[in-house]
Amino acid sequence: MPDRVRALLVYDQESPLAELTPFLHGEGIETTQARNCAETDTALNCLQPPGLIFTDTALADCTWAEVEALAQRARPPVPVVVVSRLMDVPLYLNVLESGAADFIIPPFRHADLAHVVKGALLGGARRASAPSGAPPRTISEVSHHAQNYAGSGMRAFHAQAGR
Repeated sequence: MPDRVRALLVYDQESPLAELTPFLHGEGIETTQARNCAETDTALNCLQPPGLIFTDTALADCTWAEVEALAQRARPPVPVVVVSRLMDVPLYLNVLESGAADFIIPPFRHADLAHVVKGALLGGARRASAPSGAPPRTISEVSHHAQNYAGSGMRAFHAQAGR
């Protein structure tokens, strides 16, 4: 893992995101928590913004999509991994189509999480250096992969596999 990566965990109630903290700390990634979009916006505009965001699908004042929008407006943009309690194929497709780095569900396996974090950080670096007119991924590009969804980190898996 890259040195000094900071991850922002965005959740307001008991969430699978809390399970990520021991893994991230074990990888040398510092974590902070935001409970809503206002706190997320503040974290993105501080002197040491996060390099990666994990967000719950729904918060008291916003949704994952609003967190993603805040992260994309940040300079440089911050990759977002959406964490869901349950597998939801339409949500999975919507998340990936929006430009999020990945979509994961528990149970979290160490190898999967390491792959997701690396893929998100690499993808975020590519996004930050890509021309602003780069075309987004579409549902048609990812829909056939969703049929084979079997756990965490599918976007990172497909990106590494060149699909």
